[in-house]
Amino acid sequence: MELFINDSTIDPTGQTFNTLQNLYGHVIGNHIPQGEVITGILIDEDAVNIGDKDRAIGEAKIIKLTTANLYLLADSGLDNLTDHMKKLTPMLEQAGSNFRTRGEEEANKFYLECLNSIKLFSDLIDGVSQMLSLNYEDIPLSDGNLRDKIIKIQKILEGMETAQTKKDWIDLADILEYELVPEFKSWIEFLPQVREGIKKRGGLS
Repeated sequence: MELFINDSTIDPTGQTFNTLQNLYGHVIGNHIPQGEVITGILIDEDAVNIGDKDRAIGEAKIIKLTTANLYLLADSGLDNLTDHMKKLTPMLEQAGSNFRTRGEEEANKFYLECLNSIKLFSDLIDGVSQMLSLNYEDIPLSDGNLRDKIIKIQKILEGMETAQTKKDWIDLADILEYELVPEFKSWIEFLPQVREGIKKRGGLS
């Protein structure tokens, strides 16, 4: 078996790898430095799910692993989150305007797009947190911490759900325009603080 990590040859002499789990147990710590994570794997040039740890590899001829710095990945995720927020805020403003000026059916179609984007926002935040095994309280901000900000957004979303259930479209428009939009704009302002904190944690700044 030929084994490569980021195009560097690793000598597997004396090692037996029946499954990916066996391989990971050997390379993590011995050949992959702390702070690096496996992001891709090719077995005989075929891409394989890195989470398929029980996959048999005893007959493999060439295995190539790709790794990346965990904190750089998290920083990239936060960069994507910032871009997403910049696109989401005008969508929320338009949704609020639609509930004031357009019919319920048309307004709700666009509002659904906004909800899907808010779900993506939540997934990105959770992804970074899980990637670094961070508690939201571990990310301090100038006025509290990330957990405080997330709780605030959750309360706003609860208010939106109540307004939608009551079909109080003016109240929903008010919440979108005067509560959620300003809160998301504040996220765009403080996300650089979060990125800087993560870089310091990973020794990158």
